Amino acid sequence: ACGTVGILHALGNIAPEIAPPLVKGCYIERFLTATRNMAPEEIAAFLEKDDEIEEQHTTAAFEGSTAPPLPEENVTTHFICFTEVEGILYELDGRKTGPVNHGPSAPTTLLSDACCVIRGFIERDPGEHRFTVVALAGSPPGEHLFAQEVPDSEQAGATNATGADVNDNCV
Repeated sequence: ACGTVGILHALGNIAPEIAPPLVKGCYIERFLTATRNMAPEEIAAFLEKDDEIEEQHTTAAFEGSTAPPLPEENVTTHFICFTEVEGILYELDGRKTGPVNHGPSAPTTLLSDACCVIRGFIERDPGEHRFTVVALAGSPPGEHLFAQEVPDSEQAGATNATGADVNDNCV
């Protein structure tokens, strides 16, 4: 479920100027509308009581080519989310007690800022190869939200929205 929660974190915290369009009336649009003015604890309580999220998650989990783990399995990997809120880059990780502040950011630099943090994760554990980055991005006008995985072969030359190599801006 951490992938589903990661997507909810990303879409619930995205700056309006870079938010992708959502299908009117879809689950995520209804969830975000219902929880827009709630505190994080209230959103968590809402989510825990929401039967539809479990149905939506299960449906999505079985759409891919890889079978999802069983609920009783010990899973060693998980999803986190990077988001920019009020000029700060935050890492949202359900295994931690709260958001992790990674310093200044902006909607226009969110991708490159997050890539710098991710690069640090990789440098700390160079033998670990289970890193995947999924970007939620807007489609051309008239189309709807999609997620696209970047194959390992393309990650080394990843660029941000301005075309600059995302690795060039890491401090």
